[in-house]
Amino acid sequence: MRRISLLLAILFAGLSVLAVACMPIPVTDDDDDDDDTGGISCATADDAWNVCAAVTGLPTPPPFCASLAAGTIGADSDWGCIASILGNWDCASGLPSSLDEFGTCINLDPGGDDDTSGDDDTSGDDDTSGDDDTFGDDDDSVPSGPCSDDTSEPNNDFASATPIATGFHSGFVSCPDDEDYFSITVNAGEVINVEALFIDAEGDIDIKLKNIEDTNLDNSSSSSDNEDLAYVPEVTGTYYIHVKLFADAGDAVGNPYSLTISSGAVPPENCSDGIDNDLDGQTDCLDSDCASQPDCQCPTDSFETNNGADVASAITLGSHSGLSVCTGDEDWYSFSASGNLTINVTFIDAEGDVDAYVYDAADFSAGFDPASLPTSLSLGASVSDDEELTHNPSTASNPGSGNYILRVKLFGDDDSSNCTICATGNSYGLTIATGP
Repeated sequence: MRRISLLLAILFAGLSVLAVACMPIPVTDDDDDDDDTGGISCATADDAWNVCAAVTGLPTPPPFCASLAAGTIGADSDWGCIASILGNWDCASGLPSSLDEFGTCINLDPGGDDDTSGDDDTSGDDDTSGDDDTFGDDDDSVPSGPCSDDTSEPNNDFASATPIATGFHSGFVSCPDDEDYFSITVNAGEVINVEALFIDAEGDIDIKLKNIEDTNLDNSSSSSDNEDLAYVPEVTGTYYIHVKLFADAGDAVGNPYSLTISSGAVPPENCSDGIDNDLDGQTDCLDSDCASQPDCQCPTDSFETNNGADVASAITLGSHSGLSVCTGDEDWYSFSASGNLTINVTFIDAEGDVDAYVYDAADFSAGFDPASLPTSLSLGASVSDDEELTHNPSTASNPGSGNYILRVKLFGDDDSSNCTICATGNSYGLTIATGP
């Protein structure tokens, strides 16, 4: 449900982790973009995106210029927004002031200029028809003309916000450059749910819930029909629903919408639906309310407690089933074998990624430091189903003593609603075999 904000969050997170800053791409007269929005040529946007994509590790899309010229994307598309943002982005200081909190796009067109003749026309705007569209993309598919606003106007800011109660409310219109604010009183500890109903093909609408300090408490900004949000305030007070037309489309200027608002007791957590029902930031078995549920407890097996090399359980060669590995609860086994060694660990990776390591038992002397494990003789650490470990003493640089320690670890758990041992571990089978 997050569009531009999510992409920007990824970019900022990548930059901060790598401690590398993209070089700012200056806006110069060379790009021949003469509007007053701080726009840049799409070629500059291409260069900027390639630079920042390399730093953040994000996938590079097809060249923005070519896609825009071919009509496969618009300047107000997600890639258009990101390309334009990066083109004016100084990573040290963040976004330019010309971008508002919804990530409105900077004006771009294939020629790096906003009209067909390379200069402004006599009517003072940037396209041949003599009227700019609201989002600055000069796209003839964006409707033009007056917007038929609703009777709640003017409600364009906090001071003029329209009071609203819970229930269903219709007859609103979201117009370009005309944001709507609604105020509602919510009690501390009660959840407020807001759903905006509209047809996205007639214009993409985003909604936010804010407090009087203009803090964004929750938001919804998909690129499909309707938006919804939910929030549990800690303080009783007045809160504000902010509605904005992110991008206009369709036949008429603006887009009609309705609001459905409800409030009440916070629902209990459903421990198996993949949703944070009680809005505490924890989902399903990760929620403390679900810890006692049987499906949220990682089952033990007959080899427990074998949580370290010093308490490794003796295991025989052959096949063993019904084993389980949990977060923070590794499985360790000890066995002896001669000749070539093959170990197969079978599991479903979608329910939790399992890795395995086999060591020479002689490397685990008395008093060894568990935080400084020896080098393994073989390991299985893929990101797919099953792992296979092999060891040939006759060709290995470290042939080993014939006494082995096997470690099975849950590298990454899965908290999806279709997991067998929800969010707490994974089951596996184990086969240890030797050959000539």
